Amino acid sequence: MLLDIGTKGGASFLSLVLFIVPLIAYNVIVSTTGMDGEDVGRWIGVGFTVLTLIGWSSTYILRVATKDMTYVSFSKLKL
Repeated sequence: MLLDIGTKGGASFLSLVLFIVPLIAYNVIVSTTGMDGEDVGRWIGVGFTVLTLIGWSSTYILRVATKDMTYVSFSKLKL
């Protein structure tokens, strides 16, 4: 239930994980490397944005390639 993102619980869990993971990464990197917090925050923000954009784009391309799109399912209906 928590890992199925098609449910409300799964979406909430995924949102919580995506919120907490960058915060933990920030704290770990700042405390272990001694780097400036602003630089670490900037790079974590850029990395998080790029990774989520690539992840979303790959799922979109996969849905288009397999024709698992909403408009395709509606076009198959005979009215």
